[in-house]
Amino acid sequence: SKYLARMNRYTDLKSNEFKETKTGRNILVLFYYSFIKPFAVFLALYFRHKGFMDGMRGFIWSFFSALHYPVAYFKYLNGEPK
Repeated sequence: SKYLARMNRYTDLKSNEFKETKTGRNILVLFYYSFIKPFAVFLALYFRHKGFMDGMRGFIWSFFSALHYPVAYFKYLNGEPK
């Protein structure tokens, strides 16, 4: 629960960063932050940072960490947070 609370706070901050930098709101940027960036982050955490050595916990941590970008981008698209 602590991890999810922090994830919510950090995705709010990233969403505000998207807003300040005026990140695009088109299909290519949506695809990038929904699929490409999370996949790259997952691979980096799971393999390069050896998350696989922690078993299922490493997999879950890598997966949730990769979800940071799509969640933040969807918050940005919806206008959250204010």
